[in-house]
Amino acid sequence: MTICLRKNNQALCYRGLADKPLAKPQIVNYSKAGLRAVLVGTANAIQKETGKSMIVILKPSAHSLYDNLVNTIDELNITSVPSYAIADISAKDIEMLKQQGAY
Repeated sequence: MTICLRKNNQALCYRGLADKPLAKPQIVNYSKAGLRAVLVGTANAIQKETGKSMIVILKPSAHSLYDNLVNTIDELNITSVPSYAIADISAKDIEMLKQQGAY
């Protein structure tokens, strides 16, 4: 799962590749009903489909805040996501954010 941190204290979440997501990307906030619900739901779906745990890639955009990254890592710890990485946001991710009016 990839989480692109965006402006307005929100994140764009998707599974798969940026140019070919497995489902429509979701824009969520950092609440219990937002990012946490997506993390739990996606982790359960991946576990059921593959028998493996989820790996999350965090991609902060130029418009996100340091606080957004900290909140996202907190949510990963709360939901017991065992593996995550922080990576540079790609041009395709930025394009996806712009299409969603989120950049």
